[in-house]
Amino acid sequence: MGFEKSVSLTTKIINPIIRWVNNAGVTILALMMLLTVSDVTLRYFFNKPLLGSYEITEFLMAVLAAFTIGYAATQKAHVNVDLFFTRLPERLQGFVSIFTNLVCVLFFALMCWRNIYQSAVLREAGSVSPALSIPEYPFIFILGIGFGIIALVFLFQILESISKAAGK
Repeated sequence: MGFEKSVSLTTKIINPIIRWVNNAGVTILALMMLLTVSDVTLRYFFNKPLLGSYEITEFLMAVLAAFTIGYAATQKAHVNVDLFFTRLPERLQGFVSIFTNLVCVLFFALMCWRNIYQSAVLREAGSVSPALSIPEYPFIFILGIGFGIIALVFLFQILESISKAAGK
């Protein structure tokens, strides 16, 4: 009873965060499309492309990836190979899920830490983009936060897998 309660609490905590971040990612995608359409229209019809549109799109793409990857994990939309896995007994599936989710937690936690560290390095170095001189560190930091969110998602999926492995 207590374990099931903790799983439901974690999903109540993480799901609103994931939904908000995903909605921000969808908004960023719409902005990227608007920017690209504007750039192409201005380039081909008026021979006046938007300065730095490619660079802005690159930065927005990093934020988009960071903001939408957690949602894909909560929906279990990432790549799975079910050919062998679905034939295993349910308890064994739970143990395999615990292991794979643990590997994912460790990997994305490492990615979170390294991106946040790298953003601090870039900030100290004063690293900016070549065309528009936009500081690069905030985008790397946001990417690190996105990796931290997906690490939390996989951590919560470990909790779900534990109940599956326990046969509950």
